[in-house]
Amino acid sequence: MTEALKILLVILMLATISGCDGLFFDETPSTKPLEVYDAFTYELNAKSAFLQYVSVDVDSLFNDHRKQIKQYDNGKQLIRSLKEILNELEDAHTRLIYSLPREQMYIRYDKWKTKYLKNDLSDISHYFESYSVIGGERIEYGKLKDENIGYLKFNSLSLGWLTRDVRDILDTFKNTDGLIIDLRSTAGTLYNYSTSYEVNDVLEMLNDSSRVYIYKRTKQSNTRQNFTQWEPVWLRLPDNAEPLYTKPIIVLTNRQTAGASELLAAGLRINPSVLIIGDNTAGFIGNPDYTPLPGDWYLTVSIKEFKLPENYLNSSYRFQGIPPDINVNISPADSSAGVDTILERAMDELSE
Repeated sequence: MTEALKILLVILMLATISGCDGLFFDETPSTKPLEVYDAFTYELNAKSAFLQYVSVDVDSLFNDHRKQIKQYDNGKQLIRSLKEILNELEDAHTRLIYSLPREQMYIRYDKWKTKYLKNDLSDISHYFESYSVIGGERIEYGKLKDENIGYLKFNSLSLGWLTRDVRDILDTFKNTDGLIIDLRSTAGTLYNYSTSYEVNDVLEMLNDSSRVYIYKRTKQSNTRQNFTQWEPVWLRLPDNAEPLYTKPIIVLTNRQTAGASELLAAGLRINPSVLIIGDNTAGFIGNPDYTPLPGDWYLTVSIKEFKLPENYLNSSYRFQGIPPDINVNISPADSSAGVDTILERAMDELSE
Protein backbone atom coordinates (compact mmCIF):
# COMPACT_ATOMS: atom_id res chain seq x y z
CA MET A 1 0.00 0.00 0.00
CA THR A 2 1.43 3.38 -0.98
CA GLU A 3 2.02 6.07 1.63
CA ALA A 4 -0.44 8.39 -0.11
CA LEU A 5 -3.15 5.73 0.01
CA LYS A 6 -2.47 5.08 3.69
CA ILE A 7 -2.87 8.77 4.47
CA LEU A 8 -6.12 8.88 2.47
CA LEU A 9 -7.47 5.96 4.50
CA VAL A 10 -6.56 7.78 7.71
CA ILE A 11 -8.43 10.88 6.52
CA LEU A 12 -11.51 8.80 5.73
CA MET A 13 -11.23 7.07 9.08
CA LEU A 14 -11.18 10.40 10.92
CA ALA A 15 -14.40 11.35 9.19
CA THR A 16 -16.17 8.24 10.49
CA ILE A 17 -14.76 7.16 13.86
CA SER A 18 -16.43 8.53 16.95
CA GLY A 19 -14.06 7.69 19.77
CA CYS A 20 -12.54 5.01 21.94
CA ASP A 21 -11.96 4.68 25.64
CA GLY A 22 -8.78 2.63 25.45
CA LEU A 23 -6.03 1.90 23.01
CA PHE A 24 -4.43 -1.50 22.52
CA PHE A 25 -0.73 -1.62 21.77
CA ASP A 26 1.67 -4.53 21.70
CA GLU A 27 3.85 -4.73 24.81
CA THR A 28 6.86 -5.37 22.56
CA PRO A 29 6.14 -3.52 19.29
CA SER A 30 8.28 -4.04 16.20
CA THR A 31 9.03 -0.32 15.99
CA LYS A 32 10.90 1.09 18.98
CA PRO A 33 8.61 3.30 21.12
CA LEU A 34 11.36 5.90 21.39
CA GLU A 35 11.53 6.12 17.60
CA VAL A 36 7.79 6.80 17.43
CA TYR A 37 8.00 9.30 20.27
CA ASP A 38 10.90 11.27 18.81
CA ALA A 39 9.14 11.50 15.47
CA PHE A 40 5.97 12.69 17.22
CA THR A 41 7.68 15.47 19.19
CA TYR A 42 9.70 16.59 16.16
CA GLU A 43 6.64 16.86 13.92
CA LEU A 44 4.55 18.53 16.60
CA ASN A 45 7.25 21.14 17.19
CA ALA A 46 7.67 21.71 13.47
CA LYS A 47 4.01 21.93 12.48
CA SER A 48 1.73 22.88 15.36
CA ALA A 49 0.32 26.38 15.11
CA PHE A 50 -0.74 26.32 18.75
CA LEU A 51 2.27 25.33 20.89
CA GLN A 52 3.07 29.04 21.15
CA TYR A 53 0.03 29.50 23.40
CA VAL A 54 0.24 26.61 25.87
CA SER A 55 0.92 27.45 29.50
CA VAL A 56 3.20 24.47 30.24
CA ASP A 57 6.94 24.23 29.57
CA VAL A 58 6.76 22.18 26.38
CA ASP A 59 10.45 21.28 26.22
CA SER A 60 10.50 20.02 29.81
CA LEU A 61 7.29 18.07 29.23
CA PHE A 62 8.74 16.38 26.14
CA ASN A 63 12.07 15.61 27.84
CA ASP A 64 10.46 14.15 30.97
CA HIS A 65 8.36 11.72 28.96
CA ARG A 66 11.27 10.83 26.72
CA LYS A 67 13.17 9.67 29.80
CA GLN A 68 10.23 7.50 30.89
CA ILE A 69 9.87 5.89 27.47
CA LYS A 70 13.60 5.26 27.28
CA GLN A 71 13.54 3.66 30.73
CA TYR A 72 10.58 1.31 30.19
CA ASP A 73 10.89 0.83 26.40
CA ASN A 74 7.43 -0.66 25.83
CA GLY A 75 4.24 0.22 24.02
CA LYS A 76 2.16 0.82 27.13
CA GLN A 77 4.51 3.53 28.35
CA LEU A 78 4.41 5.15 24.92
CA ILE A 79 0.60 5.22 25.02
CA ARG A 80 0.61 6.58 28.56
CA SER A 81 3.05 9.35 27.69
CA LEU A 82 1.26 10.39 24.51
CA LYS A 83 -2.06 10.62 26.35
CA GLU A 84 -0.55 12.63 29.19
CA ILE A 85 1.16 15.04 26.80
CA LEU A 86 -2.01 15.81 24.85
CA ASN A 87 -3.92 16.29 28.12
CA GLU A 88 -1.22 18.65 29.42
CA LEU A 89 -1.19 20.66 26.19
CA GLU A 90 -5.02 20.76 26.10
CA ASP A 91 -4.81 20.85 22.32
CA ALA A 92 -7.80 19.29 20.57
CA HIS A 93 -6.26 20.03 17.17
CA THR A 94 -3.74 17.20 17.57
CA ARG A 95 -4.59 13.50 17.12
CA LEU A 96 -2.48 10.37 17.06
CA ILE A 97 -3.74 7.41 15.07
CA TYR A 98 -2.48 3.84 15.34
CA SER A 99 -3.54 2.09 12.14
CA LEU A 100 -3.58 -1.71 11.78
CA PRO A 101 -5.22 -3.77 9.00
CA ARG A 102 -8.35 -4.55 11.02
CA GLU A 103 -8.46 -1.79 13.62
CA GLN A 104 -7.74 1.90 13.85
CA MET A 105 -7.50 3.64 17.18
CA TYR A 106 -6.47 7.09 18.23
CA ILE A 107 -5.40 9.35 21.06
CA ARG A 108 -6.66 12.91 21.42
CA TYR A 109 -7.60 15.49 24.01
CA ASP A 110 -11.35 15.26 24.64
CA LYS A 111 -11.71 16.73 28.13
CA TRP A 112 -12.52 20.17 26.71
CA LYS A 113 -16.03 18.89 26.00
CA THR A 114 -16.80 18.60 29.73
CA LYS A 115 -15.34 21.96 30.82
CA TYR A 116 -18.40 24.01 29.87
CA LEU A 117 -22.17 23.83 29.98
CA LYS A 118 -23.51 21.70 27.16
CA ASN A 119 -26.07 24.35 26.14
CA ASP A 120 -27.85 21.91 23.88
CA LEU A 121 -30.67 19.40 24.27
CA SER A 122 -30.75 15.95 22.73
CA ASP A 123 -34.45 16.27 21.85
CA ILE A 124 -36.19 19.51 20.88
CA SER A 125 -38.85 17.96 18.64
CA HIS A 126 -41.62 19.40 20.84
CA TYR A 127 -40.81 22.87 19.49
CA PHE A 128 -41.77 22.01 15.91
CA GLU A 129 -44.93 21.61 13.88
CA SER A 130 -42.93 19.89 11.12
CA TYR A 131 -39.48 18.37 11.20
CA SER A 132 -37.29 16.45 8.74
CA VAL A 133 -33.87 14.80 8.75
CA ILE A 134 -31.96 14.35 5.50
CA GLY A 135 -28.54 13.44 4.16
CA GLY A 136 -27.86 10.60 6.56
CA GLU A 137 -28.77 12.81 9.53
CA ARG A 138 -26.30 15.49 8.46
CA ILE A 139 -29.04 18.12 8.27
CA GLU A 140 -32.22 18.64 10.29
CA TYR A 141 -34.81 21.28 9.47
CA GLY A 142 -38.36 22.26 10.27
CA LYS A 143 -40.84 24.99 11.12
CA LEU A 144 -41.43 26.09 14.70
CA LYS A 145 -44.86 25.73 16.32
CA ASP A 146 -47.05 28.84 16.29
CA GLU A 147 -44.24 30.82 14.64
CA ASN A 148 -43.48 31.63 11.03
CA ILE A 149 -39.82 30.80 11.66
CA GLY A 150 -37.66 28.23 9.89
CA TYR A 151 -35.05 26.10 11.64
CA LEU A 152 -31.94 24.55 10.08
CA LYS A 153 -29.42 22.45 12.01
CA PHE A 154 -26.10 21.20 10.66
CA ASN A 155 -24.78 18.00 12.21
CA SER A 156 -22.01 17.72 9.63
CA LEU A 157 -20.44 20.03 7.06
CA SER A 158 -18.64 17.40 5.04
CA LEU A 159 -18.95 14.42 2.70
CA GLY A 160 -20.82 16.16 -0.13
CA TRP A 161 -24.29 17.28 -1.24
CA LEU A 162 -24.50 20.00 1.40
CA THR A 163 -24.94 22.79 -1.15
CA ARG A 164 -27.85 21.13 -2.94
CA ASP A 165 -29.64 20.24 0.29
CA VAL A 166 -29.29 23.72 1.80
CA ARG A 167 -30.46 25.39 -1.40
CA ASP A 168 -33.62 23.24 -1.39
CA ILE A 169 -34.28 23.90 2.31
CA LEU A 170 -33.87 27.67 1.94
CA ASP A 171 -36.40 27.58 -0.87
CA THR A 172 -38.96 25.98 1.48
CA PHE A 173 -38.34 28.81 3.97
CA LYS A 174 -38.73 31.68 1.48
CA ASN A 175 -42.05 32.83 3.00
CA THR A 176 -40.97 32.65 6.66
CA ASP A 177 -40.30 35.74 8.78
CA GLY A 178 -36.93 34.56 10.07
CA LEU A 179 -34.49 31.67 10.14
CA ILE A 180 -32.61 29.96 12.98
CA ILE A 181 -29.39 28.19 11.99
CA ASP A 182 -28.29 25.83 14.77
CA LEU A 183 -24.55 25.14 14.86
CA ARG A 184 -24.46 23.77 18.39
CA SER A 185 -22.51 20.57 19.06
CA THR A 186 -21.02 20.07 15.62
CA ALA A 187 -17.58 19.24 17.04
CA GLY A 188 -15.70 16.62 15.09
CA THR A 189 -16.20 18.14 11.66
CA LEU A 190 -12.65 18.74 10.46
CA TYR A 191 -11.87 21.88 8.51
CA ASN A 192 -10.17 20.85 5.27
CA TYR A 193 -10.29 21.70 1.58
CA SER A 194 -13.54 19.78 1.05
CA THR A 195 -15.42 21.37 3.94
CA SER A 196 -14.06 24.84 3.12
CA TYR A 197 -15.71 24.68 -0.30
CA GLU A 198 -19.02 23.55 1.19
CA VAL A 199 -18.89 26.25 3.87
CA ASN A 200 -18.14 28.85 1.21
CA ASP A 201 -21.10 27.67 -0.88
CA VAL A 202 -23.47 28.10 2.07
CA LEU A 203 -22.04 31.54 2.87
CA GLU A 204 -22.58 32.63 -0.73
CA MET A 205 -26.27 31.73 -0.39
CA LEU A 206 -26.71 33.85 2.75
CA ASN A 207 -24.58 36.97 2.12
CA ASP A 208 -25.10 39.92 -0.19
CA SER A 209 -21.60 41.33 -0.71
CA SER A 210 -17.90 40.48 -0.59
CA ARG A 211 -16.32 40.75 2.86
CA VAL A 212 -13.30 39.54 4.84
CA TYR A 213 -14.56 37.21 7.56
CA ILE A 214 -11.41 35.72 9.08
CA TYR A 215 -7.60 35.89 8.91
CA LYS A 216 -5.19 32.96 8.71
CA ARG A 217 -1.48 32.22 8.76
CA THR A 218 0.57 29.04 8.33
CA LYS A 219 3.28 27.50 10.51
CA GLN A 220 6.57 27.34 8.60
CA SER A 221 9.33 25.56 10.55
CA ASN A 222 10.27 23.94 13.85
CA THR A 223 10.68 27.40 15.39
CA ARG A 224 7.42 27.91 17.28
CA GLN A 225 7.05 31.57 16.30
CA ASN A 226 7.85 31.17 12.60
CA PHE A 227 4.69 31.82 10.55
CA THR A 228 3.69 33.30 7.24
CA GLN A 229 2.13 36.75 7.27
CA TRP A 230 -1.52 37.02 8.21
CA GLU A 231 -3.74 36.93 5.15
CA PRO A 232 -7.44 37.74 4.84
CA VAL A 233 -9.98 35.09 3.92
CA TRP A 234 -12.54 36.67 1.64
CA LEU A 235 -16.07 35.73 0.87
CA ARG A 236 -16.14 36.96 -2.72
CA LEU A 237 -19.47 37.60 -4.40
CA PRO A 238 -20.43 39.31 -7.67
CA ASP A 239 -21.57 42.94 -7.44
CA ASN A 240 -25.19 42.00 -8.14
CA ALA A 241 -25.28 39.10 -5.66
CA GLU A 242 -28.64 38.38 -4.05
CA PRO A 243 -28.85 36.03 -1.06
CA LEU A 244 -31.29 33.14 -1.24
CA TYR A 245 -32.70 34.18 2.13
CA THR A 246 -33.20 37.87 2.93
CA LYS A 247 -35.03 37.82 6.27
CA PRO A 248 -33.32 38.06 9.70
CA ILE A 249 -31.13 35.08 10.66
CA ILE A 250 -30.08 33.95 14.12
CA VAL A 251 -27.18 31.53 14.57
CA LEU A 252 -27.05 29.33 17.70
CA THR A 253 -23.63 28.37 19.07
CA ASN A 254 -22.12 26.60 22.05
CA ARG A 255 -18.68 25.46 23.20
CA GLN A 256 -18.95 22.39 20.98
CA THR A 257 -19.39 24.44 17.84
CA ALA A 258 -15.96 23.55 16.50
CA GLY A 259 -13.88 23.29 13.36
CA ALA A 260 -15.66 23.87 10.06
CA SER A 261 -18.84 25.02 11.80
CA GLU A 262 -16.85 27.88 13.35
CA LEU A 263 -15.76 28.93 9.89
CA LEU A 264 -19.43 28.99 8.90
CA ALA A 265 -20.31 31.06 11.97
CA ALA A 266 -17.47 33.49 11.19
CA GLY A 267 -18.77 33.93 7.66
CA LEU A 268 -22.37 34.43 8.79
CA ARG A 269 -21.59 37.00 11.49
CA ILE A 270 -20.36 39.51 8.89
CA ASN A 271 -23.90 39.72 7.51
CA PRO A 272 -25.65 42.70 9.18
CA SER A 273 -28.92 40.74 9.33
CA VAL A 274 -27.34 37.91 11.38
CA LEU A 275 -27.33 37.68 15.18
CA ILE A 276 -25.44 35.02 17.17
CA ILE A 277 -27.01 33.70 20.38
CA GLY A 278 -25.64 31.15 22.87
CA ASP A 279 -22.08 30.69 24.09
CA ASN A 280 -18.63 31.18 22.58
CA THR A 281 -17.64 28.63 19.98
CA ALA A 282 -14.81 26.20 20.77
CA GLY A 283 -11.94 28.12 19.18
CA PHE A 284 -10.75 25.04 17.30
CA ILE A 285 -10.62 26.17 13.69
CA GLY A 286 -7.55 24.48 12.26
CA ASN A 287 -6.33 23.07 8.96
CA PRO A 288 -5.10 19.51 9.69
CA ASP A 289 -1.85 18.18 8.29
CA TYR A 290 -1.59 14.36 8.07
CA THR A 291 1.89 13.05 8.81
CA PRO A 292 2.98 9.37 8.83
CA LEU A 293 5.13 8.35 11.79
CA PRO A 294 7.13 5.13 12.24
CA GLY A 295 5.34 1.89 13.05
CA ASP A 296 1.84 2.43 11.57
CA TRP A 297 1.32 5.67 13.46
CA TYR A 298 -0.10 8.88 12.01
CA LEU A 299 -0.21 12.39 13.42
CA THR A 300 -2.76 15.05 12.55
CA VAL A 301 -1.85 18.55 13.66
CA SER A 302 -3.14 21.95 12.66
CA ILE A 303 -0.60 23.93 10.64
CA LYS A 304 -2.81 27.02 10.33
CA GLU A 305 -3.95 29.56 12.88
CA PHE A 306 -7.15 31.57 12.45
CA LYS A 307 -8.30 34.80 14.08
CA LEU A 308 -11.23 37.13 13.72
CA PRO A 309 -10.64 40.37 11.77
CA GLU A 310 -10.86 42.54 14.88
CA ASN A 311 -8.17 40.54 16.74
CA TYR A 312 -5.67 39.16 14.27
CA LEU A 313 -2.99 41.82 14.90
CA ASN A 314 -3.14 41.34 18.68
CA SER A 315 -0.15 39.06 19.33
CA SER A 316 -1.33 38.23 22.85
CA TYR A 317 -4.76 37.14 21.69
CA ARG A 318 -5.39 33.46 21.18
CA PHE A 319 -8.52 32.67 19.21
CA GLN A 320 -10.98 31.87 21.99
CA GLY A 321 -13.89 31.14 19.74
CA ILE A 322 -16.51 33.39 18.24
CA PRO A 323 -18.36 35.34 20.94
CA PRO A 324 -22.15 35.54 20.70
CA ASP A 325 -23.98 38.83 20.33
CA ILE A 326 -26.28 37.66 23.12
CA ASN A 327 -24.90 35.24 25.70
CA VAL A 328 -27.46 32.68 26.88
CA ASN A 329 -26.93 29.46 28.84
CA ILE A 330 -29.27 26.56 29.47
CA SER A 331 -29.49 25.91 33.21
CA PRO A 332 -29.49 22.31 34.50
CA ALA A 333 -33.10 22.82 35.63
CA ASP A 334 -34.21 23.98 32.18
CA SER A 335 -32.30 21.16 30.54
CA SER A 336 -34.04 18.58 32.75
CA ALA A 337 -37.41 20.14 31.93
CA GLY A 338 -36.74 20.05 28.19
CA VAL A 339 -36.51 23.84 27.93
CA ASP A 340 -34.09 25.04 25.27
CA THR A 341 -33.42 28.52 26.64
CA ILE A 342 -31.15 29.44 23.74
CA LEU A 343 -33.67 28.43 21.10
CA GLU A 344 -36.47 30.24 22.93
CA ARG A 345 -34.41 33.45 23.12
CA ALA A 346 -33.83 33.23 19.37
CA MET A 347 -37.56 32.79 18.81
CA ASP A 348 -38.27 35.85 20.96
CA GLU A 349 -35.76 37.96 19.02
CA LEU A 350 -37.26 36.99 15.67
CA SER A 351 -40.84 37.53 16.88
CA GLU A 352 -40.30 41.13 18.02
